[in-house]
Amino acid sequence: MVFIDSLQQQLLCNAEETVNCEYSLDSGSMLAYVVPQRYSTALATVTNGDQTLIPTHPRRKLSTANGGGGIDEIDRWEGVLDFCDVLDCAVEVDNETELFENKRVLEVGFCTGLPSAFAYRRGAKSLCVYSWDMAKLDTVVKPTLHRNNVPRSLCKFFAGDFDAFKQTMGGQKFEVILAPELINMDEGEFERMHEMLDDVLSPQGIILFSSRSHYTACDCTGNLPAWLDLLKTKGTFDAHIRWTSPKADIAPRKMVQMTRSIR
Repeated sequence: MVFIDSLQQQLLCNAEETVNCEYSLDSGSMLAYVVPQRYSTALATVTNGDQTLIPTHPRRKLSTANGGGGIDEIDRWEGVLDFCDVLDCAVEVDNETELFENKRVLEVGFCTGLPSAFAYRRGAKSLCVYSWDMAKLDTVVKPTLHRNNVPRSLCKFFAGDFDAFKQTMGGQKFEVILAPELINMDEGEFERMHEMLDDVLSPQGIILFSSRSHYTACDCTGNLPAWLDLLKTKGTFDAHIRWTSPKADIAPRKMVQMTRSIR
């Protein structure tokens, strides 16, 4: 387990090839990002030469398919793009302009750096990304933040298990936690995830996470009803659904807001 303070760490020599892309949010602003090349054709319009790949919504909707890990990974990337659009709507349409202003932001779940880049543009004071996968931090997250001109001095990165992460944080709290595909995991991990979120969220903080109602393209047992039941049982957090994907989705994706319960 290593805590990394620099965006300039050398990429792993055996990392898979990546492609530079840009995503147009519903408001019209663009986010730059880096994606593994094997997923780029599903997420983007392919171009030749050195041109940047620009995702278009019709090319993204592969999420109702069942299949192996590749489809599941594409669905997670689609979920991150939807997640950023919901954040964009919160700021641009719902006028939640202070959502990130001068806030400490943690990105967990399926980490790509895109939500953190959006938060930085909207005034976040500092960013921390906690991923289960060190290689992904090096090949995807850091290059994505670099492409969005996020200063290295504002960023910290961590890869490791929950207990090591909490120990490394040393009591540090975050006002905003952004967690795309948070519960795309085995249900047996829910208790530890709940404990970690409780440990690092500030008293007045907010968690925004996305999830499908259930996952059909992977072997994980995590599902949204089970997570919401756990929240009710624990009584630590209140939750309400802020956004739901179109009804045509077999397993709709939802954006859920969590805040500390007032007792």
